[in-house]
Amino acid sequence: MMNVLYYMQTILNKITISFIALALLLPSGGFVYAQTATTQASLPAATGSAQAGSSLEISGWIPYWRSKLGVESILPHLDIFTEVNPFMYTVKQDGTLYQASSLSNDEWVLLRARAKESGVKFVPAVMWANADAMDEIFRDTEKRKAHISSIIKEVFGNGADGIDIDYEGKYARTRPYFSLFLKDLKEAIGYNKWTTSLRSINIATVCAL
Repeated sequence: MMNVLYYMQTILNKITISFIALALLLPSGGFVYAQTATTQASLPAATGSAQAGSSLEISGWIPYWRSKLGVESILPHLDIFTEVNPFMYTVKQDGTLYQASSLSNDEWVLLRARAKESGVKFVPAVMWANADAMDEIFRDTEKRKAHISSIIKEVFGNGADGIDIDYEGKYARTRPYFSLFLKDLKEAIGYNKWTTSLRSINIATVCAL
C-alpha cells in the first residue's frame, strides 16, 4: 500500500510541475493546455502578452491531421498563448522520429510567421505511447543518445524554438530512465531552447504494484 501511495504522490508531483489548468477542445480539434512556469525558471521570459506579469504558460496543440482548421482556429487568439505546438512527430520502434507533417506546409509557415510576430514560441510536439519501446530505449545508454540526437537534428534543422515531449503511458519502472532522458535532452539541446514535457505514468501499472 505504501508503494502505491508513494508512486501516486510521484505522479501528482509531476503533474503539478506541468499543472493542467484547463484543457479545452478547440472547434478545429486542437487543444489548449495551461501550466505553471516553474519548470522554465532559467529561461528568459517570452515577449507575448500571455507572459506579462503572469507565471501561467498557455500552449496550443494543433494535430497534423487537422492542421489547416487548427491554425485557422488559433490565429485569432494567438496573443493569449505562450507557445504553439504543432503535433508534428511520432516515434518509430527504433526510437527515431517520424515526421507526420511537413513544416513547409502553408498553414505551418503562416502560423510560424504570426507566432514570431506575436512573441509566441513555435515548439513542435513529439508524441509517443509505446510503453515497451520507451522502456527499452531509455534504459539503453546508446539508444537513448540516438533518440536525443534524432530530436536535436529536427529542432536545429528546422530552426524551431524547442521541442514538446508528450510521451504517454510509460511504465512506473521507466520513470528514472525517462527522467535521465529529459536531463540529457536539456543538456544537449541547450538552455536557449524551450523544452516542455507532460510526464504521464501508466496508472494501471502503478496500482498493480
